[in-house]
This record gives sequence, structure tokens and C-alpha cells, in this order.
Amino acid sequence: AYGDIAVLFRAATHTHYFEEALRDCGVPYCLVAGGGFYERREVLDVLALLKVVTDPWDEAALVDFLRSPAACLTDDSLLCLRMAGGVARVFNGDTVPDGFGQADRLARARELVVELRGCRELPPGTFLRRAIARTGMEAMLLGQHQGLQKVSNIRKLAQAADSFADRLPARLGAFVRYLDEVRSGAVREGEANLQAGGGNAVSIMTVHKSKGLEFPVVFLPEMALGGRRGGRDKLLMHRSLGLALPMEDDEGNKADCMMAEAVKDRILREEEAESARTLYVAMTRARDYLVLCGGPKARQNTWFFLLDQVYGVSEKAHLDTVEGKSWRAVVRRE
Repeated sequence: AYGDIAVLFRAATHTHYFEEALRDCGVPYCLVAGGGFYERREVLDVLALLKVVTDPWDEAALVDFLRSPAACLTDDSLLCLRMAGGVARVFNGDTVPDGFGQADRLARARELVVELRGCRELPPGTFLRRAIARTGMEAMLLGQHQGLQKVSNIRKLAQAADSFADRLPARLGAFVRYLDEVRSGAVREGEANLQAGGGNAVSIMTVHKSKGLEFPVVFLPEMALGGRRGGRDKLLMHRSLGLALPMEDDEGNKADCMMAEAVKDRILREEEAESARTLYVAMTRARDYLVLCGGPKARQNTWFFLLDQVYGVSEKAHLDTVEGKSWRAVVRRE
């Protein structure tokens, strides 16, 4: 099942490419403790609604709200509002611009905001759940791709509002400011974990976040991508060996002195050892089946290079096998 599978990364830099590929194939997935929870579209839509309720003249938030599934105005309609005197000014009034083609939706959006402003003194979590129910947002999200994940994300936001109210005065405006501070501070927050709720989705996470976990099936993509290479700076520094700088010879050409060579060599060897430890952690997350994905050549300072040093994988032909004491692997090149 999808929930038996994890895709692990050394770093989260390129996970969005894999997310896009999974979406294209219709594969449900859950980004675990990655970045971008507060930048997810469904979370931003809820935040825009909260901002409009607390500040009716926040025009940027109002535009976001009106374009969201809660109001569904088109860009042409928003342009019409803008040309009629400003989005916030027209929306907070009671007139409909000439030639406006979505008067019914505009009226429903105004009614929704007025109704929610009347209960903004509720605790943030309670208010959020009422707003979500009133807009029918969960039903709309469930009809979209990754709908269950999106619904779980807005429920997670409501839980965050509950936690906020437990620690600080439970005012909606304060919670909105808190969310803005969290987003501007680039706090890394993962999406809601579907697996904990009995969901069935592929888990995407970094190797660091996978420590202590086990999955029946694990994929390790990007085996052929290099990790960080130390020892390339002009100032070389090691905690036990000290500092070293490149020197100039009699002709003015820069060259590493013996100390610089020693520091550079030590740093590279330590980075390779750390890379091997990380690879070991990643591989041992798999219980039954492990898929290692790499390029055809084993470039230095990659996980594929470490594997190739031991098993000579790059010299194997398609469907050749590699065997250990209690495991067997098949090399696939096609």
C-alpha cells in the first residue's frame, strides 16, 4: 500500500520535483517535517479569510480570499472591482459595479465575512472550525487532487490555533499576527501526517527525520548527487588541527602549504565518514525492500560512490546481482 512506502532524501532541496511527479501520476503523498506548510495554498486561503475578518481593509488578503474556493471570483471580476474604486472599498460597501458578472458570488462573500466578523471573539480554534464548516472548504478540498492531505492541513492549522490559545490570550487578531511572524521567520513545518490518522500515502522526508522509523519499502533517490564538499574555502579551519591559509611561491602563484593540505584532507575524510553514516541510517529504514536510485557513473562524494567502492555496482550489467549475508540486490539499468 502507499502508506508502506517512504522516499528519503539527504536534503529537502529537490523534493518539489518528486512531489510534482507523484501528483502527475495520481500517487497520494505526505511531506513529513519538510518546509512549506505555511505556504500551502489551502493554508494561505484560510489565513486570508482570517485577515479579512480581523482587518476589512487589508486589500492583499481580501484579493486572496476572493480568489479562493470560499468566494471563487475570477481575475476579471477582481479587475472590475479594482477599476470601480478599489477592491476593499467596493467589497465593504453595498454596491455592485456596472458590468460585474458575478454579483451572486460577491453577495455571498460579503454575507460570509459579515457573519464571521460577528463571532470573531470566539477562541481562535473554535472560530477556525466554524469558518471552515461555514465555507464548506473541506468538501471542496476533498474534490481536488491530494484532497485528504489538504483537509488534514487545515485541521492541523485549527489544532495550532488551539495550542496558541493555551499559551497566550485567545484573540483571533493575535493568532493572525502569530501566523505572520511564523511565516516571515521561515519556520520549517511539515504537513499534517496522514499516517497517524490511518491515511494511505507515500511519506516524503529527509533521512534526518526518518531516524527511529521503519518502513516496509524505502526509496533513496539522488544517490548520484554530491553532498557538501568542505575544504574549498581560502581559510581552512579544523577544530583540532587549527587554521591554514594558501601561500604564495616565489613567482606569486598560490599553493597549499603542508598545513593546508593536512586540514583539507582531514575535512574531506570526515565529511565522507559522515556521508557514509547518513547512508547507513537511510538504508536501514527499510524493512523488506530497498530501492537505490543513482546515475550510471559513480562520481566522488556521492552515496553511489560509497556503494560502488564496496560492491562495484557501476561495473555490473543489467539484472546482475549483488549479495550479502542476508540480502540480495538486483542491478537494473533499463
